[in-house]
Amino acid sequence: MDFNLTEDRRMLSDSLSRFLADKYAFEHRSKVAYDAPFHDPALWGELAELGVLYALAGEDQGGFGGAGFDITTVFEALGRGLCPEPVLATLMASRLLTAAGEDQTALLDGSRRYAVAIGELDAPYALEGIETRAEGRTLTGRKSVIYGGNDAELFLVAAKSGDGIGLYEVAAAEAQITGYGMIDGGGAAELFLDATPAREVLADATEALNDALDAGALALCAEAVGLMDAAKDLLLDYLRTRKQFGRPIGSFQALQHRAVDVVTRRLTHGRTGSVARRVDGENPDRTGRPAGRRRSDPDAWRHRDDMGSRDQPLRQTSGDAGCAAWRYGFPSGTGDGRQRRLSECGPAHAGRAALTRRGSGTRLCRWRPFRRSRQGFRLR
Repeated sequence: MDFNLTEDRRMLSDSLSRFLADKYAFEHRSKVAYDAPFHDPALWGELAELGVLYALAGEDQGGFGGAGFDITTVFEALGRGLCPEPVLATLMASRLLTAAGEDQTALLDGSRRYAVAIGELDAPYALEGIETRAEGRTLTGRKSVIYGGNDAELFLVAAKSGDGIGLYEVAAAEAQITGYGMIDGGGAAELFLDATPAREVLADATEALNDALDAGALALCAEAVGLMDAAKDLLLDYLRTRKQFGRPIGSFQALQHRAVDVVTRRLTHGRTGSVARRVDGENPDRTGRPAGRRRSDPDAWRHRDDMGSRDQPLRQTSGDAGCAAWRYGFPSGTGDGRQRRLSECGPAHAGRAALTRRGSGTRLCRWRPFRRSRQGFRLR
C-alpha cells in the first residue's frame, strides 16, 4: 500500500509545518496553551487563510480535501508543532454539517467557531448512553469535555429524540458554559442545558455522529504520529551531538537499541494510513460494507489484511485508529503458537492484547487476559 503524499498534500504539509515553526515556537505555545482562551485567536485566522480548515472539507462543501489522508496530513503537522488550536472541533463539525447538508462557509473561513458536544459523564463514548433529551425545540441535559467548547460560538449537540439520536445547534449565548484548560494545553468546556433553545440540524444523526467520531479518532492518532516524529528527531539529534567518554553517545549499542524502538514509529504511520482508507470507506470488510462506519457492529472489529486474504481482528482504542499506538519489539522465539510480542494497545482501555505468531500469519488478539509461564507470556 502506498502512503506517500500527493503533491498537493505535500505542499500543504510543508506550508503548515513552516507556519507553525515560525509562529508557534515552543515559548509562544507555553504562553497561550494554558491561559484562557487556551489558544491564539489571532493565529486562528491565519490558519484559516493558509487553507488548513478548507483541507478538512470536500469540494461540494467549499473545501478542497476532506479525505482521510487530508486529515492525517493536517494533524501530523499539528502534532509536530504541538499546536493547541481547536482544529479537531472544526473537523468533527464539518463532518456533521456535511451529513446535514448545511452551509460551511463561516466554519471554513474561521469566522465562526463550532464545538461538537457528544460525550456525557455517564456516556463518554457510547451514543446509546446519551441522556440529554430534545423536547420540542429545547434541550435539557449536560455535555462534558467538549473540545474547543470554551471559545465556541455554536455547539452541535447530540441528544435523544424519540427512539433515536438527533443533532441540534445551540448558540453559546443561550447556554451555561464552564470552560477550562486541559492538562496538555488547549481548552474544553462543560455545557449545561435547561430547556435551552435549539435548532434541529439532523433528525437521525447516529451514522453522522459515528462518522465524526471515527474522523476525530483518526485525527488524534495522526497528531500522535506527528508528535512521535518530532520526539524521534530530537532524540536522534541528541544522540549524535551529546558526547561521553570522547565519542557520541549514539555509538553505544544499548542506546541504539532504545532508539530503534522510537524509529519504528513509522509502523504506526502505516497503520494510521490504513485507517485513513477505512474512514473513506475504501477498505470494506467481509460483508462488503465500509468497516469504518459501524463502530457498534462486532464485524467492525475485523478488517482485511493488506498483504493477503487472511482476516485480522482489529482492537478499537479511540475508535478504529487505536492500534496506531502499538509498541513493537523483537521476537522471543520461533515456531507455531509461540509468543512473539506482548503489547498494550493504549492506556485509555483496560484490555490487553498480544501479537502472536501462528503458522505463517500474525494476528492481534483483543480483550484476552494473559498469564506467565516458563515459556514466557501466553494468552489464557
